[in-house]
Amino acid sequence: MPRELDLPVARRPAPVRATSWWLVFLLATTAFFVFVRHLPAQPAPPKKTPVPTRAQPLDPLTAAERKTVEQLALADSRVQELLGTGPRRLIYVEFLSLKSGGGEGRGAERPVRGADVVFFQREKDLGVRAIVNLEQRAVEEVLRLDSSQVPMTPEDLDEAFQLARRNEKVRQSLGADTDRFAVEGVGKGVPRGARFVVRGLRLETTDEKDPCSKNRCIQLFFRRGNAYLTDLVVVNLTTQQVYVERGQQ
Repeated sequence: MPRELDLPVARRPAPVRATSWWLVFLLATTAFFVFVRHLPAQPAPPKKTPVPTRAQPLDPLTAAERKTVEQLALADSRVQELLGTGPRRLIYVEFLSLKSGGGEGRGAERPVRGADVVFFQREKDLGVRAIVNLEQRAVEEVLRLDSSQVPMTPEDLDEAFQLARRNEKVRQSLGADTDRFAVEGVGKGVPRGARFVVRGLRLETTDEKDPCSKNRCIQLFFRRGNAYLTDLVVVNLTTQQVYVERGQQ
């Protein structure tokens, strides 16, 4: 009987089940996310801060510049001496183009940002004007103003109306509508089509016997609908007095 040869037997490997591959993929994915989750957080890129544009020499004053002008003026010893310690009112702050000192060897003069600021002191009945150089942050000039040289403001008109509405003669003229009147140009302003409007006009005179030749006076005009009150109403803001002259209807 022939002898069998001892040859190696080729065996086919057992097939790998599909579920094993899915399990390997799932475990690898889970491990990856766990690894990423525990990585240190990366800092967010810094936000770009917009670079403020510098005001040009002839640009209008910014709100910050107006505040700076007021502070510089009030810190000046000359302004403080004129204003004193009594109540004061800021009348205006306006842009003013100044010139740099272009002396020999320093080139031509160039425009410099400046401002004109005016205050009013009621107790002294005077105004103070200051010229401020914003580039040098300094007050270049200080002037004393007579009260007649100080411009009227919407606040002056409102003050005049508040004095007038407490006057008995004015209340008689306006009747039941007295408290329905509103001053034009103050606060939110008079709504369009309003029926009860107060307007004002600065009153000046060359008659030295008239107090308004020296004091700050406003003539008030009361409009009801399309008609104006014919009574003459003048308020002296300096003396806080109200004058009423009856007119003809």
